[in-house]
Amino acid sequence: MKRKKFSFINVFGLAIGMASALLILTYVTFEFSFDKMHTKYPHIYRVQSTFREGEVLTDNWASSSFGYGSAMKENLAGIEDYTRIGSLLQPEQIVKYGELTLRENQIAYAEPSFFRLFDFELLKGDKKTCLSMPGQVVITERIASKYFKDEDPIGKIFIFTGAYDKISCEVTGVMKEMPSNSHIHYSFLISYKSLPKYMQEYWYKHEAYTYVLLDSPERKAEIEREFPVMAEKYKTDEALKNKTWGVSLIPLADIHLTPQVGYEAETKGNRSSMIALIFAAIAILAIAWINYINLTVARSMERAKEVGVRRVVGAFRKQLIHQFLFEALVMNLIAFILAVGLIELILPYFNQLVGRTVTFSVWLMDYWWMLLVLVFIAGIFLGNCIGIHNGRNLRYTNTCDNTCCTDRSGADTNLNGICTGFNQCSGSFTGCHIACNNLYIRISFLNHAYTT
Repeated sequence: MKRKKFSFINVFGLAIGMASALLILTYVTFEFSFDKMHTKYPHIYRVQSTFREGEVLTDNWASSSFGYGSAMKENLAGIEDYTRIGSLLQPEQIVKYGELTLRENQIAYAEPSFFRLFDFELLKGDKKTCLSMPGQVVITERIASKYFKDEDPIGKIFIFTGAYDKISCEVTGVMKEMPSNSHIHYSFLISYKSLPKYMQEYWYKHEAYTYVLLDSPERKAEIEREFPVMAEKYKTDEALKNKTWGVSLIPLADIHLTPQVGYEAETKGNRSSMIALIFAAIAILAIAWINYINLTVARSMERAKEVGVRRVVGAFRKQLIHQFLFEALVMNLIAFILAVGLIELILPYFNQLVGRTVTFSVWLMDYWWMLLVLVFIAGIFLGNCIGIHNGRNLRYTNTCDNTCCTDRSGADTNLNGICTGFNQCSGSFTGCHIACNNLYIRISFLNHAYTT
């Protein structure tokens, strides 16, 4: 660490490469973490509607009819529980409390089983009863603060005016804001029984999202196969009677990265883009570490004098190797800490770019944190390889020759080291720039595709 400029360029260049790669991997981890905050997610599936004429798929919708859930539970084996969310019927309504009247969206009708399947945190109220009766509503913290300020919202009355009806609902619960890595986002959950009676089991309005809890993932294919037969007895109207009604069960954790279909609740991600970004992050890391290795090796001959002196005073081979290993560990650790700091500074602007709320907390879900540890270990391993290389090779260097060489060309070596360092930073910046451009182009393309 005697040559501070050299060390700064080496560490900062490596930190930029690490930061670029980790930022991309954090975004990828966020995209793959969707809907995994629920403990039952491996057994939860969304029921998507399919319609066929012969063998031709004519319609594929993310929504289902209001009657699917109860009919599937009654007629098909393997379904332990289900819940329906009627969010396409009247997603935008006029909401009134006292003298305050506002137009609100993200309004849905949900069953009490909503809180049995999903682990959304309820801050006030009882999960078992807050949606069990007509005229009840659960709101988010944001809505509670917006309408009631510091008052307790429980027991207060909202008046909802939609396109079809007008209802009064008592606030029976306040829930925490739904996480950004959830495809489900609502501000008001009105009790399902508040819907008109005829609509609660109506088969000819596919304006609800149905989720089923299976006792085993193996039941999926069996239910998809048996549903068209069961559906025949519920097709009482002439509409769509010539088509085969089917369902496709999509695992909850796969919904966000599966292809976009009709009536989606969100703008989805793209699995192929995520895989491409992983390779881009690996490429940036490889460039950063290769530059780090080149710069370290270029400097190794300058340290021949130091190694020679230490050998003369009695240093052993293992001591030299341990010294270089420790230096590599410290350099990578500092670079990693700097990379994390850079990401924290960049993350708010990055979130504006991608239109998400990405945080480091996604690394704590599942086993993604192991990837973060692996990145650091890989850097230490490469650094250790350099340490062993330097410790072994410099041991055999002619000290006097190298001393003279260093004296004669010290200025040139200094200049070469600095230039190599700037090349390293330039390479890391270039890799980051290419990756961000790639990410921006892909996100812009997907947003354009989904909104047209």
